[in-house]
Amino acid sequence: MNKRRYTLTLSQELYERLEATAKFSKKKKATILRNALENYLDEMEDFAPAIEALEDLKDGDSQKLDNIIKKLKC
Repeated sequence: MNKRRYTLTLSQELYERLEATAKFSKKKKATILRNALENYLDEMEDFAPAIEALEDLKDGDSQKLDNIIKKLKC
């Protein structure tokens, strides 16, 4: 499994929350961030069809919307 390093900047408040959570949970900050990102991406992938349906509805593309509704019902 290839791993990639990524650097990000956090606000002081967010960093302090992360640090407190790491101490409380006895987990590394990197593990917490990785898990949080994974959960966020999983949720976004789950919601992608719904977001696409809303965009199509906004654009008036009802045929494409019907196909997405069929997918969501599965």
